[in-house]
Amino acid sequence: MSWLRHIPAYVALSLLVLTFSETVRIGDQMQRPRPVDELRVRMPVPLQILGATGDQALAANIDVFRATLVGTGQLDEETMHVLGALQVDASLMSPMQEDNYYLAAGILPWGGEVDSAIEVLQRATQARTFDALPPFFLGFTQQYFQGDYLSAAHSIDIAAARSSGTNRLGLQAMAARWYEKTPDPLQALSVLRAMAQQSRDQRFKRYLEARALRVDGLIQLKNAEREFRATVNQVPSNLDVLVGYGGLKALPIDPTGIGYILDKNGHPDFAGKRQQIKTMVNK
Repeated sequence: MSWLRHIPAYVALSLLVLTFSETVRIGDQMQRPRPVDELRVRMPVPLQILGATGDQALAANIDVFRATLVGTGQLDEETMHVLGALQVDASLMSPMQEDNYYLAAGILPWGGEVDSAIEVLQRATQARTFDALPPFFLGFTQQYFQGDYLSAAHSIDIAAARSSGTNRLGLQAMAARWYEKTPDPLQALSVLRAMAQQSRDQRFKRYLEARALRVDGLIQLKNAEREFRATVNQVPSNLDVLVGYGGLKALPIDPTGIGYILDKNGHPDFAGKRQQIKTMVNK
């Protein structure tokens, strides 16, 4: 039991080690910048590559890694802007980087860096031709944050082309719905009809034809509205008053069962709420 004599020495040594470790930890916290502060430093791309020993992929990985070191909930506008710029830099140096586009889709637009997110996702879409996720995330960002249904529908079309089975049909249906919401109904009608002609799936073909008929009905109503305003010099109070104008013999029937309305300015539009949905894909 002679080792008992050394207990006081062991305790003293342990206390000394703990004290030294704690001193180092506190000193490190005082001198080392926080991750958020470090994130605000962004060097030009050539210097980033030089710092990564000339390896562009490594430099891109470092940018992505730096962004993952900080939480985004409390980031200020300046820091979020640098975060967006770093992810754009990473996409320039290594557009195939998977974590880069995931980060861009999941963080940047929600923090106000929509343009940066779109730039990253566009590069990933072009580089990762086998991957359906970048164009899907791109389409969502274009639709949700920019309200650009035409560009969004085009992106979703790309995602659909890279998918198969029910995923492909679902994405094509999403693109069709977004095409019909574009500002130019004639363009939407043209796209939907072209998609219907190219479709090999008969159920989806019927679905697209129904969406095209819905858009065609809106075009008829808009034509009637223009002639009504020019003739009566009034804002239409309801859809019924448009019958007889612009060659409209009867109110168009929406084959999807959703219907049409007059917006607050008296312009025909698609109904905002679905009253009776007939999903052509399931028929």
